[in-house]
Amino acid sequence: MDSIIHLMVQDRIERLQREAAERRAVATDGSSAFHRLASAMTVLVAAVTSRAPSSAPAITPTLDGYPYRG
Repeated sequence: MDSIIHLMVQDRIERLQREAAERRAVATDGSSAFHRLASAMTVLVAAVTSRAPSSAPAITPTLDGYPYRG
């Protein structure tokens, strides 16, 4: 019984490996990776170059009443 199960498992593993190899062979054009990278770069550039609205709260605290101000 164990040998039959072992053969079935090995067959399933080989089938999955063949399917994965076929998927890798189809996806080698790189166009989807290029589009994902371009989209990420667009978002990054927009985040870096856009200005925060003036109504946005300050990120750093104000130093009013700071005891060592002199």
